[in-house]
Amino acid sequence: MELRDALAAIRAGWWKPLAGLVLGAGLALGISLLLPVHYQSTMQFFVSATRVANTTGPLQGSQLAQDRLASYTEVLTGRDIAQRVIADTRIKATPKAVQRQIQATALPNTMLIDVTVTSASPQRALDIANALHNEFASAVQQLETAGGGASAIQLVTTQVPQLPSAPSFPRTVMNVVVGAAVGLLIGLLAAVMRRATGRWVRTARQAADLVDAPVIGLVPRDRVLRKRRLARDGRRELQECFRRIRTNLQLMDVGATPTVLLVASALPGEGKSTLMVNLGLSLAEAGRTVTLVEADVGSPTVAAYLGLPREQGLAQVLSGEADLDDVVQSFEDTRLSVLGGGEDVRDTDGVLGSDELPPLLEKLRGRNDLVLVEAPPLLTAAEAARLAVRTDGVLMTIRHDRTRVDEVDQAAGVLDFADTPVLGVVLSMVPRSEGSAPSYGYRRSRGAAWERRGTVPALRAHVGNVSPATRAP
Repeated sequence: MELRDALAAIRAGWWKPLAGLVLGAGLALGISLLLPVHYQSTMQFFVSATRVANTTGPLQGSQLAQDRLASYTEVLTGRDIAQRVIADTRIKATPKAVQRQIQATALPNTMLIDVTVTSASPQRALDIANALHNEFASAVQQLETAGGGASAIQLVTTQVPQLPSAPSFPRTVMNVVVGAAVGLLIGLLAAVMRRATGRWVRTARQAADLVDAPVIGLVPRDRVLRKRRLARDGRRELQECFRRIRTNLQLMDVGATPTVLLVASALPGEGKSTLMVNLGLSLAEAGRTVTLVEADVGSPTVAAYLGLPREQGLAQVLSGEADLDDVVQSFEDTRLSVLGGGEDVRDTDGVLGSDELPPLLEKLRGRNDLVLVEAPPLLTAAEAARLAVRTDGVLMTIRHDRTRVDEVDQAAGVLDFADTPVLGVVLSMVPRSEGSAPSYGYRRSRGAAWERRGTVPALRAHVGNVSPATRAP
């Protein structure tokens, strides 16, 4: 994966690093708050030979002091000193418990001993440290003078115990910082690895490769589309997305002669209804006469998006219960008409397999510049391929970062088997961080290397002169 691909993956999945940072910091804070708090009071002793010891020579005196260090560290952590500390501080603890609170370390190549006292209370840590300081000095004096005479060792305190001002454990601030950093890193890796796995369609080039057709537009992820479905209720840039798709269709001469175009997707929820409604409105705005046919009768939504009655529609016309002219509805004061799917349709395969459907589409072709037919999902409806045969071509929608590569490949296989050309691809629900304009015109023949072609020639090559009148039903 190239750097720009990794950056694009992070921009698209920006919430993953953010979530990782917050969760990492929160988890570290929670654990730190649950851990027992410890305070430490420290001191340091310097062990040197006295003048009595130095009479045998400076080197011998220094070696004598060095030899005492290991013994003194044992004295500091011994049971006798612990008992003396308990007696001085009058704390309720066993000698073994006090021993565990004391740590003494002889620093290598020096005559220094570092001592650390740990306790759950800062004041108790200081009290134990002060008692230890006094009792240790007394114990050294007794040991060095036990045989009579002057002590050969001098003990100097280089650092006296202090009252701890902050806990030594846990280090909450550091833990939170480390937890946030680890969470952020995991989030970044998750965002990058999700794209690196290649299981989902995320780029225009990838979509064009899978379907073997150019990408003619991107539809952004937008709150207005999610709630109201109509781009005209949103910002101007949202409307421009569908005008761009309309322009590309016009450049390839779709609608120059009466055309029936299927709007399809591999699975539900990929934005084909939203695309068909807004594309139809955009075409009507440009002066084209357009009829939307809601052939996804199992899940009709187009009429609802436009606020039109849904009681009767395609199912009733094909069954003979209603006349086409009575069911087709005009949308406001536009050149857009809608033939809804109808309600309570149980036998969806029977509706789409009706012998009355081809004549109906031909009748609508004669009345319109362009007929947009919404297909049921290609991978869940057996009759979707048969419906595709009855149209001039397919406009396929793919949901960004949600539709899997294998699903798109299977859907393309269905259309290949139906011998129906895919005229173009629209990538839907694209994050704004991915940009608003696709890389148009990328396509390749299956098994061939990539080649850069112009959008118009590529699309025209796909359309050819295919007519449903010459195709097998």
